Amino acid sequence: MMMQLPRIVDAAEKPRLASEKATPSSWRRNLLHTDVWPADFDELLRAHLSGIASADPVPDEVPLVDLGLDSAGLVSLLADLEDRFCIAFPDELIGVETFSSAASLWAVVRRLRSVSL
Repeated sequence: MMMQLPRIVDAAEKPRLASEKATPSSWRRNLLHTDVWPADFDELLRAHLSGIASADPVPDEVPLVDLGLDSAGLVSLLADLEDRFCIAFPDELIGVETFSSAASLWAVVRRLRSVSL
C-alpha cells in the first residue's frame, strides 16, 4: 500500500476559509492536522496544554509535558478523552509512551475507538 504524502501549499494559494488569514502557521496547521486527527481531538488536547498559543498548531511529535501537560492535567485529559470518544483506557496504556506526544496519544485513541465500535 502506498502512503499518500501531504500536498505542499504554495504561498500564492488562498486559505481554505475566507475568514482565515493566509499565514505559514495556518498552512502548517492544515497540512499537519487535516489528515492526522479530527478537530474535536485537537480542541480537547489544546484545552489541557498551557504551553501552546491558540494560533499555533499542536505539534505531533513534541512531548506533551513540554507543551504544559502536568500530572493533574493528564488525569483530566484522560477522563475527557474517555468521555468524548466513548473509550476506556486499559491500565497498561496509561503511561509515558501513550502520553509522550499528540501523535502517540491520537494513535492510542484511534485504536481504542476501532475496538469499541
